[in-house]
Amino acid sequence: MTGRTISGSYAAQVTLGTAGDNPATIASDALLQTGLYGSGFAQWVVTNQGIVQGATGVALKAGGTVLNQDLISATAVGVYLVSPGLVNNAGTITADGVGGIGVGLRGGGTVDAVWVRLLERSGPRPGQPVTDDPGLHLLVDGRRVEARSRRGGTYVFSLPIEPAEVRVMSRAGVPAELGFARGFHAFEPDLCVCSTDGTRLCRPGCSRGSTGRWTLCCTSRAAPGIR
Repeated sequence: MTGRTISGSYAAQVTLGTAGDNPATIASDALLQTGLYGSGFAQWVVTNQGIVQGATGVALKAGGTVLNQDLISATAVGVYLVSPGLVNNAGTITADGVGGIGVGLRGGGTVDAVWVRLLERSGPRPGQPVTDDPGLHLLVDGRRVEARSRRGGTYVFSLPIEPAEVRVMSRAGVPAELGFARGFHAFEPDLCVCSTDGTRLCRPGCSRGSTGRWTLCCTSRAAPGIR
């Protein structure tokens, strides 16, 4: 299988979505200004020999392997693997935004096991309380609204007709004991993950046409160990 070679400059995000895109090579003359996104179609193998920029540099929904030989320069997350995978960096991966993450791994058996073992070995951490409760709630026209009910990670809220502003709020801190982040991070529009930076404004007019109170359901994806 020859896969796909990406050359030249792209202002729009490059998407991998077919068998012919795997493996993908970003050539040395390539400039991806809005990053590269691998859909859930497959576990991708991506080799970067060029320059990748964007809020998220390389994001692979089904995980896979990223071999970086040049530059991935993002503002939020340099490389983000939603499912287990491997990042081999022989170049530079940066995320220079506030709270930026060079490499973000959403977990998997190996990552979680290493995380737990490192926390156990580090011993007590006075003044560093952790919780798996994301503290999910709404801010409706400046007033805090708690969930009407909760089942697992799904929160159900009752709201009045046509509020002026609805924000989904949550804890925005990340554990820093180990020097890298797990949990909340910057908003990822391409992966449809909202509210992960602690606040998310609901789309204006989303209750338009309601004749009575309306319901908003939110799902938390917080990982264990959120501060």
